[in-house]
Parts: sequence; C-alpha cells; structure tokens
Amino acid sequence: MNVWGKPEDLPISSENLQLRSWVRHCGGHNNLHINKKRMRKFYTLIAAVMLCGGMSVAETVTVNFEDIDLGDNIYDNGVSAGGKFTSGGFDFINTYNTQYGSWDGFAISKSTSTAFEDANFNTQQYNSCVGNGASNSEKYAVGYYSSYNTVTPIAIKNSDNKLFTPQSVALTNAAYAFNNMRFGNSFSKVFTEEDNFTLTFIGYKSGEPTGTSVTVSLAEGGMMLFTWKTIDLSDLGEVDEIRFSMSSTDEGDWGMNTPAYFCIDNFNAEVSDVTSAKAAFVEVEQPEEIAVYSPDGKQLDAPQDGLNIIKMSDGTIRKMYK
Repeated sequence: MNVWGKPEDLPISSENLQLRSWVRHCGGHNNLHINKKRMRKFYTLIAAVMLCGGMSVAETVTVNFEDIDLGDNIYDNGVSAGGKFTSGGFDFINTYNTQYGSWDGFAISKSTSTAFEDANFNTQQYNSCVGNGASNSEKYAVGYYSSYNTVTPIAIKNSDNKLFTPQSVALTNAAYAFNNMRFGNSFSKVFTEEDNFTLTFIGYKSGEPTGTSVTVSLAEGGMMLFTWKTIDLSDLGEVDEIRFSMSSTDEGDWGMNTPAYFCIDNFNAEVSDVTSAKAAFVEVEQPEEIAVYSPDGKQLDAPQDGLNIIKMSDGTIRKMYK
C-alpha cells in the first residue's frame, strides 16, 4: 500500500504507493501438557496473585470517532464541546476562543472534500487530504497544534483517568497543510526536497514527560503523506497523556509558517485498570488578550480578517486566524 508521493503524482492510486511502516512481531507459543495436580497449583498461584492485588488487567480499545454526533454539521470545532471531545473512552482536548471563533487542539470532521483555498479557510481547515476517515469511515479528528497554548495543550487522555499504553494510530495530512506545502501562499513557501514537516507524539505521566516519543514525517525529501498511514506508538510505553509538537523547515518571525494541522483516526491503546495519579481533565482559566497586531507588527484596534498576532496577559504571543 502506497502512502507517500510527490504532488505531481496526483491523482494517485493505491498501486503507486510506497509503504513505510513499522511491524511489531510477536513470538510463538509452545503447547504445554499440564496434569490436573499441576493445574490446581497453577490456579492457586493465580488466585494468590489476584488477592494480593498484584495483577493489572488491560483492555484494548479502538477510537474511531464514529460515536460523536455531528448531526447535520460537517465539523465541530469545539464551540460547545466544553474543552474536549470524548470518544471510545478517551478525551481529545480542545480549546475554543469565543472572541475570534478560533480553536486549537482537536476538532471532529466528516468532510469529504480535499480542497483548500485561503479564501475558504473558515470551512476548509477541517478537510483532510484523503476525503474520508481511515478504512473509508465517515469521521476523523483534525488536530491543530498551537505552540502558544501551554495552559491546555493539544492532548489525548483517558476519560476514566486510567493509565494506558498506546499501540497505533492512523495519520494523514490535513488538506490545509498539504495544499500549503504544494503551492505555498503569502506566508509560506512551496516545499522542495530539502524541506520536512514532522509530528511528534510525546508520552506524559503525572504531568511530566516520560522521556518517550514517536516522531513521524508528514513531508520529507519532496514527498508528502496523502493517504492514511498506520503509525506504531508502542514505543511511548505506559502513559496517562499524549501531547504533541510539530516542526517544519519553513519558519518565519512568528514561528512555523507551515500550517500546524494533521488528521488522525483509529487510535488504539491498551487501557490499564490502574488509576493515574493525575486528574484526567481539569478546566484551567485561560489568559486574556491585551493587544492585537498585524503580521507586520502594526497594532490594531480590533482583529482583522486573516492572520492576527495576539499578545496575552501571561506574556505569550499567539497567532489567530479570523
């Protein structure tokens, strides 16, 4: 199955794809003969372990977002999500700004369009470059990473505050980032073979990094991911939260120029019955805006259409689109 390609190769077919995947191998097992006497001892040992509370049971869960009701809407960007979308027993963190009608974190989409034009940013930012979820499902999550939001960063957490071991996730480019890398715009360049665009999954436990991460290329060497690709997340180990970061070779005065968007689906994890020491979801008061500027540094009386540079009360600077 082909998941990478050059923009000029479009339209694509599955026969033209280059598969780049990581395969986990499991060892075989031996057939054992156990007599009744040994079996009774075996049962006794298991019972003793369970009575001591030393056994943790893991449940394998797949999140495909099909249980989120969008009604007649094509997407939900968090306007009424209350700070998170919950699917399959996991919370996908969302931050919605009522003043700008903007968001970061996760949104949920069932858009079948793969188009993106700057003039249609408000609606087309929820498009994937595939036009459907993984395995031709209807819904998927659109992620927007904001390096400015350190209070409620984009993250995945277990809804019941349980520890979990991520196994895999389906990943592809958002139409916004994909078309931006193909054609560029007034803020960003057309990607060449020297450019790259990456997404990193970062393991957290009790509010601290575990030291584990998985980094995936969304574009590199003139190639761009333009179909769903299954990513092995098992190297993250046991966590109570996954956070994200993104990087691009195309950077400017206000940070990364490449739109920090991506799409995920079919998130798989083994969920423990052990409760994390950290609360799964806590509402945190957001900093307030104290000034707004145009991209060229001119202070504005009110937000303008397009890109705005916002100075916040906590000293951070954010990019907001209106």
